[in-house]
Amino acid sequence: MSTNIYELASFLAKALELYSFLIWIRILLTWINPYPREGSLTYYFALIVDPFLNIFRSRRFRLGMLDFSAIIAIGVLQLLQSALRIFATYHTFRFAWFVQLCIQMIWQYCIQIFLILMIVFLLIRTLGSLLHSPGLVRAGMLAEPILKKIQLAFFPRRIVSDLVLCLIALSLAILCYFAAMQVMGMLMGATRHIGF
Repeated sequence: MSTNIYELASFLAKALELYSFLIWIRILLTWINPYPREGSLTYYFALIVDPFLNIFRSRRFRLGMLDFSAIIAIGVLQLLQSALRIFATYHTFRFAWFVQLCIQMIWQYCIQIFLILMIVFLLIRTLGSLLHSPGLVRAGMLAEPILKKIQLAFFPRRIVSDLVLCLIALSLAILCYFAAMQVMGMLMGATRHIGF
């Protein structure tokens, strides 16, 4: 195969890296200026980045006020970028490598981010309940749906304190994090047996 195709793959990987960087800038600018006016810097970033982000915008990728669609979009770009970089470097590409990249991206850009955020919000809510701080309890409000599910699953016929629910939910979230990490490690190990 011509070296031009490997150079093209390398160029496309660098272009995707730059585009991912532009998405991160767009995310940060959204926090500063959520509604860009025409002619502003945020407006031009939106023109470049939003058509791609709109592909991923969906209620499925929202958790309360948090929108994970940009993270999913960056994960897809990272997957393509890694695949192109591997192809440009090794001049070949195996299906097993693609499966490993997919597992890695699902872990990094979906499961791990979600679990870490849940642990952080549950920790804030737990501290709020422990210190009787309404401000911290409000800051951990994204954990409320999880606490309701814990209440229904473990204590359907009695009301328990918010602190007990928080401690149970936090323990389960940490346990889920380490269990998911083990499962992902096992899946990565299983891909080594794919012969093509």
